[in-house]
Amino acid sequence: MEIIFAEYSGFCFGVKRAVEMVRSLIREGKKPIFILGNLIHNPTVVEELQKAGVQKISSLDEAENGWLVIRSHGATKETYEKACSRGLTIVDTTCPNVKYAQNIAKQLSEEKFRVMIVGDRGHAEVEGILSYTNGNGAIIQNVEESKSLLEKLSRETKIAVLCQTTIQIEKLNGIVGYLIGKFRQVNVYNTICDVSTNRQASTLKLAREVDLMLVVGGFESANTTRLAEISSGVEVETHHIESSEQINPEWFNKNMKIGLSAGASTPIELMEEVRNQLNNWLLAGKIRLPPE
Repeated sequence: MEIIFAEYSGFCFGVKRAVEMVRSLIREGKKPIFILGNLIHNPTVVEELQKAGVQKISSLDEAENGWLVIRSHGATKETYEKACSRGLTIVDTTCPNVKYAQNIAKQLSEEKFRVMIVGDRGHAEVEGILSYTNGNGAIIQNVEESKSLLEKLSRETKIAVLCQTTIQIEKLNGIVGYLIGKFRQVNVYNTICDVSTNRQASTLKLAREVDLMLVVGGFESANTTRLAEISSGVEVETHHIESSEQINPEWFNKNMKIGLSAGASTPIELMEEVRNQLNNWLLAGKIRLPPE
């Protein structure tokens, strides 16, 4: 059995930066430390931080006079304002790529563009970007939504498009293609992170070369879910797992090529745990021979 890692795996720069910033607060003895939601979509890392005393909250009403960590996905403009009013010291771990998209959204709104954000409605990153459009933006998830949302706008409306940093370029292209046919001015800002693009490409390449793919990462992670969708799309057996505890020896046989890919919020150590588990099963004879 051969186990192959995707070329691009492990924490991305933005996630690594966010985790290290929080660990630094812990080392410095800052208390109390609050995070509105999960810092990243990885249960193993979240549990580690909570054991170290970091408090996950669901509302700013639960926090006062402490340190508030803005997670890597960013937050709405209103969140910053309310946090300051409650006397919280903000520690902003927003990924620089997300911050860039927020700044573009703000600038375009001030220039009277109708700002279209291609991404997942309800996702923290997307809702945060939307908040910087000052009511002059909208979230679009597919071409059909573009049609219903924009049918009342004049052809002369200035349209600007940006996107969630982890979406697939094909989705952005499809929506942009529709908009260009309907409006005279469509300014497009490809705010997809290069890390996401490289990770998706390396997952696709590996999925085409193996017999089974394991995609490691949080079930709530949008970018990990997309990797699993990309892998499944080439009709290779694919399992999205959060840890080595969720793999089953019955999925494998000794002649298989196994591909391992992971989301941007997955530490490389979790991928290594999965590889070690497979090797241990192989040595213990728990992985069968292929059917004749």
